[in-house]
Amino acid sequence: MTYPQLGRRSKGLPKRRFDPFDLDLLRYLKSVKNPKTTSHMAEKTDMAWVTAREHLEDLFNRGYVKRRILPNKILWKIKRVNS
Repeated sequence: MTYPQLGRRSKGLPKRRFDPFDLDLLRYLKSVKNPKTTSHMAEKTDMAWVTAREHLEDLFNRGYVKRRILPNKILWKIKRVNS
């Protein structure tokens, strides 16, 4: 398995650049093994919880991350691309 190329267009995904917040979140998710909560990722990437949530939702809508909604939290994981 491989990961999407950061900053490059992957097949089937809309052409759009990543801003610095997106890149920080994607790099962090790529470096960890298990899914992480929004608040954990916000803390580790030094951004506000709301900012992290907005950017993670955008990355989810664009197909770069997966999410799992639990009763009290949302877990995020980078979406792997099979080569």
